[in-house]
Amino acid sequence: MIKKVNILSTRVLNSSLIQKINTTRINFISNNFIDIKPIDFDKTALFDASKNWVISSKNTLKILFDSISESHLKTINFYCVGDKTARIIKSKGFNLVTSALSSKELGTIIEQNYINESFTLIGGVIKRDELKSLLKNLCINFTDISIYDTIFTPLIFTNELDGILFFSPSAIHSFILKNTIKNEQLFCIGQTTASEALKYSKNVHISKNQTFESVIGLVNQYYV
Repeated sequence: MIKKVNILSTRVLNSSLIQKINTTRINFISNNFIDIKPIDFDKTALFDASKNWVISSKNTLKILFDSISESHLKTINFYCVGDKTARIIKSKGFNLVTSALSSKELGTIIEQNYINESFTLIGGVIKRDELKSLLKNLCINFTDISIYDTIFTPLIFTNELDGILFFSPSAIHSFILKNTIKNEQLFCIGQTTASEALKYSKNVHISKNQTFESVIGLVNQYYV
């Protein structure tokens, strides 16, 4: 009999994704290690700033869609990180100027093609600094607006884990509040999350695409 491995997902996945997991080889556990809490933000200030909006997560989009009318959003030029985020913007019929797989890659695109523009960076209170640092170094004007906060919801795991799925740097920060990363294999959704994971382990695997499906495929491939 093949010994199963214990894999923890730091985000609860939907049933269609769970069905893709190789359960003959994997004992799959999942818990949400972060939660998203919308915060009050000045909509007037948001629209008074640049109409070039930089979006780095689906959480940001959801809050914007719930807070701002579609007619207003149609006046915006979207620059985004992530394939799924880009697809959502396009499916809504909004103007997607460009997208990239990471903040660093998006910064390079802006440097090469949009250096004379100004931007509004919209996201959570906790943001990574790569894009902001690059824009500052290039003397590109930008406004930084937060519309949600990230709440850490860590759980203690005493059982041995063989692998952990991380879908954001914040989930890593939450996990290590009550646990220690040891020899587990860390499966990460893209370079930004992987860069954070590498601070705690060399056993880091990066999904080909920034999708949940790609991470699941990566796990299945590792535990053939």
